[in-house]
Amino acid sequence: MNGLNLLSNIEFVRTHSGASSAQTSTGTVIDTANCEGVLFVASIGTASTATLADTTGLPMYISAGDTTSSTGHSQLEGTLVAVTTGATALTNKLLAVDVYRPTFGRYLSNTITITTGDVLDGAIAIKYGVRKGAVTQSTTYFQSTGSYAAVASPSTAS
Repeated sequence: MNGLNLLSNIEFVRTHSGASSAQTSTGTVIDTANCEGVLFVASIGTASTATLADTTGLPMYISAGDTTSSTGHSQLEGTLVAVTTGATALTNKLLAVDVYRPTFGRYLSNTITITTGDVLDGAIAIKYGVRKGAVTQSTTYFQSTGSYAAVASPSTAS
């Protein structure tokens, strides 16, 4: 690992913004070069009762391919996760898929399907095990270095 803290060894990429209308949305394509894996996390604000009654629930899955466009990518086996249980609407749930050392295709993306009444708060991908140098977080997702901090052995604030 490069550096002593987690922030210098992972990279955040926002894959989805929030959504509350019925849609199937494929997120930002992630280049897995020079990393061990990618953890995809989606935050579900509400999974509606209509969604929970459906056998597919509110799903997320990961696709892979050899191009920077998700067109033509194939769903990876074992990556489908979903919010599916409950007789009443569920709130504040997470969906997560960790793809360690992907071997089929260099580029990954996550696809999330929401129906009417569902609320997707957003989703991120966390690239980890970066092999080349310490990571500097992108200003695309953090306004400035004040948006995140990495400290070692901090004392109390006075």
